[in-house]
Amino acid sequence: MLGVGDCILIETNIDIDGETQQLHLHIILLESEEYTGNTIIVVINIYRGDKHDSTTLIQPDEYEFIIRKSYVNYRLARIISLIELQGLIDKGIAKEKTPVSQELLQRINVGIKKSPFTKEEVRIMYTNSLFN
Repeated sequence: MLGVGDCILIETNIDIDGETQQLHLHIILLESEEYTGNTIIVVINIYRGDKHDSTTLIQPDEYEFIIRKSYVNYRLARIISLIELQGLIDKGIAKEKTPVSQELLQRINVGIKKSPFTKEEVRIMYTNSLFN
């Protein structure tokens, strides 16, 4: 079962022939809610300069899959059910990767509260999870 700190590589930008053009690393931030099964995932993107959210930068030596300086794209953080994520894995659209370290997970968690780009509904769910 998927849980906090687990990483999933999800196919994105599929062309008209059904071929994958890109894969993006996603990290699960919360245990799923008891009644909805929802959690929050964040997306990791390659850092290409100061036009990106620099709240949480990740260096290549901080996680085995990251080979270039990257950042957590809090603007694309979203609420999703673990059942949906598992379905993507079962269909072969996503692949489980090694979980992130507790240190990196902690930095990402601090960043979701600090980033000016985190969507309000994501921020509310994250904040509410701290009190449950």
